Formats: sequence, C-alpha cells, structure tokens
Amino acid sequence: MNQIINMLYNSSGSVGFHFINISKLASYLGTAEAGLRFLIGLFIGYPLAIQYILMSKSSANVKHAFFVISGLLINYFVFGINSIYTLLSVFATWLSFCLFGGTIMNVIIAIFFHTIYLSVGYATSASSSNYDVKWTTPQCMLCLRLIGLAWDVYDGLQNPETLSEDQKKNCVKTVPTILELFGFSYCFCGFLSGPQFSYRRYISFVNEELIDKNAKRIRFRYLDSIKKIFAALSVIVFHQIMDPYYRPNQLFESSYFEKPFMLRITEMSLIYYVQFTRYVIVWCISESVCMVIGISYNGMDEKGNAKWNGVQNFKFRKFVFGAFFQDIIESFNISTNLWSGRYIFRRLRFMRNKLASHVLTLFFLAVWHGFYIGYFIMFAMEFLSVIMERQVCSVFKKLCGYSYNELPILLKTVVQLSGAIMKFYMCGFFAMSFILLRWRRIKVVYEDVYYWPLIIIGVWFACAHPIFLVLSKIIKKQFKKEKKE
Repeated sequence: MNQIINMLYNSSGSVGFHFINISKLASYLGTAEAGLRFLIGLFIGYPLAIQYILMSKSSANVKHAFFVISGLLINYFVFGINSIYTLLSVFATWLSFCLFGGTIMNVIIAIFFHTIYLSVGYATSASSSNYDVKWTTPQCMLCLRLIGLAWDVYDGLQNPETLSEDQKKNCVKTVPTILELFGFSYCFCGFLSGPQFSYRRYISFVNEELIDKNAKRIRFRYLDSIKKIFAALSVIVFHQIMDPYYRPNQLFESSYFEKPFMLRITEMSLIYYVQFTRYVIVWCISESVCMVIGISYNGMDEKGNAKWNGVQNFKFRKFVFGAFFQDIIESFNISTNLWSGRYIFRRLRFMRNKLASHVLTLFFLAVWHGFYIGYFIMFAMEFLSVIMERQVCSVFKKLCGYSYNELPILLKTVVQLSGAIMKFYMCGFFAMSFILLRWRRIKVVYEDVYYWPLIIIGVWFACAHPIFLVLSKIIKKQFKKEKKE
C-alpha cells in the first residue's frame, strides 16, 4: 500500500487538523502523512455523499453551504494553511463577477488571472523532479472550472441564435451568488482531483432538475458506484504487483541499456502504462462518489434506463485497444479534454485556422500542467502524431477507397491491432517526457532508443507532400478517364 500512496502522491508541505494524528498509520505504511491525507480526502467523499442524500430535500442554499463547508474542511485537512490559496482564487472570481458581471472583460480577467495565479503557484512551490501534490492540485481543477464559468455566464447574456448547441446547453443566464459560486468550487466530488463538470450541471443537480424523474433504475447508480470502486481497487492491485518491476528510475540503470532495442522500448511503454494507472485510480474513486450523489447523471438509454457516465474520465477499452492516437485523447482525462475543446479550441474559431487553434489549445494545456519542459515536449509530440495520423488515414482512404469504419471486419481487425501496437510503443515514448519532466533526464532516455518515433514522424512529414501530389495526379487521371468513358 505504501508504494501506491508514494507513487500517487509525492507530497510535501503543511497539513491541517494535527490533532487527527495519522502519522503512526503513515509510518506503518511507509509513506508521507500528507500523501495519506490526500487519499483519505478522496474517500471522505463517500460518507459526505450519504449525508447529502439524507439532506436532499433541503433548500438549495443549505446544499450549497454543505458543499462549501465540507470542501473547505477537506481542503484544510489535506493542505493545512496552504488551503487559503484556493480560497483566495475563488474570492477573486466572485469579486470579478461583482465588478464586470458576465462581460467579455470578466472572461479575459478570468483566463489571465487563473492561469497566472496557478503558474505562480507552480513556480513558488516546485521542489523536485517529480509531480508533487500540493495546493496547486485542486487549484488546477479550479482554474479550468472558474474560467469555464466565466465563459458560460458570458454566453448566457448573448443572443441565443448566435450560440452553438453546446453553448446553449451550458450557458448561465444569471451571475452566481457568492454561495452558489463557492458551492460549485468546493463541491467535494470534484474539488481535489476532478472530474470537471459545468456550473449548469451543478446548479441543475442542486435544484433537483438534473435527473429525469421518469428514468428507470435510478437507484442502480449505487451499484454502478460499487462497480467503479471495485475497478479502482483492481487497478490498485495491478499497480501493487507491477510497480516494483516497472519504475521510471529503471530506465537509467546499466542493465536497461544493455537490453536489445525491442525490449527497451517495450519496457518503456510498460512503465508508462503502470505509472499512469495512478491517475485512473483517482478518477475511479472520484467518479464513484459522483455516482453516489447523482451528479454524474447522463440522460436515459433507449430503454429508458438512467445512465451515470456523465462525468466519466477514463474508457479502458478505447484507451488500450483503440487504433488511433485520437482514441487516447477521447478516452484518457476525458473531462479535461472536453473542457479544452469547449472553452479553448472552439473559442479560437475567429482565427479561422484549426491548426493554429489546435496548437494554442495544447500550449495552454502544457502551461496548465506546469513549467517543466517535459509537458511542452509531450504535447508537441501529441500534436505531430495526431496530424500525421490524419494524413495517413487520408492517404489510406484515397488508395483503398474506404475509411477505417468502412473496412471489412477482418481487415479492420488487422488495422486495429496494428494501430494499437504502434500506439502502445509510441505513447510510451511520448509519455516519458511527461513522467521525467526535466530535459536532462528525458534526453538520456530518448537517446538510448534513438528518438525512433520522432524519426518516423520526420520521415512522414518529409514525404507527405510528394505523396499527396502523386495521389492527386493519379486521382485526377482516373477521374478524367471515367468521365470520358
């Protein structure tokens, strides 16, 4: 268990409520007390969810107050006096709403203030070459949540005819009260580590408007929650078994350098998958709590049964067996990716350049993660790989006349397996920059495997233009030939 907590939460800094002495338990488990407190903070969501269900008929203001008080207590329990920093950022948001309302000026202030505030937090609290869980962990959740709220309130004051369907679904007609704002910010099911959800979802949930009363099997959310927590426990067991054999530091051992190339890149990819399970554990716990209280409601299926995947953050099958890099984006950290598409990528449509919008969105996400060069390297490689993938699919369709989804089942299976294997190896390479963070460490690992994915990407882009020219000429000739006939 100590390995799980240490790998999940490499924590440092102050903690609160010292009279709740868990130092002996932390010592017994061989982990830091602050890390154990973070894990406890996630699991506290279950008794709080039960308490919320018992008070579900209370007024909206009572519910908001419950979320504020419980969230603040968890925050202080985990981060101690440093919890004041998240409090200040929420208060600053309320002050901005008071001064500027739902104007574009408020949106601009929200974007710059929360991004700079979080970045300063990263810069002043960085202490190692690993990802440390400090007050900046919930702050990075708040950063996105409060920027999104500013956009939603702005949309709510616009002409509905100018809004997209997604904007109409999430827009907010009135500026939140201070109690609503703080309740939304400190809601215990998403405060510490996500998932992201909109203010519109939150307020509909509190007002008993989110869940359709005609939906069947509403109480089955408790069963779904149990399944999700068992999934988390299964991942914990997997991590416990595999972690001793697949740790990032092994990439710097002499025994690793002596292995054949294929074994090295296989081990690198396995390290990526094993280490990233810590995120899956956190998401499963948080999503399970969301299911218990019901904020994860996602409409009804064709049989009228309630669905509870509205805040899902991870899709196992698509992540592991998907054929494309796009499948990774759509199956890992889903709520953050949806947020970036909604509030960054689509808001840049005035540029009339999807490529530039894509680059700026990934740049924002890199800054949001922190200042380490590894984040920027990984998102740059993600961008290049997705562009290459789209071009490959385009060439494939022009050559074969079929898209991936139109292929015969046998050929589609072959393409899927080939793509999944390639994705497994290339993502392992890409993710090392995210795990190792600093260039001096990343460089050693990348040099040892000869930068092989970057060579593939470079060769493709060098050849892509000539390939497209040749294909276009062939297609034009074929079209003229068919026209004459």
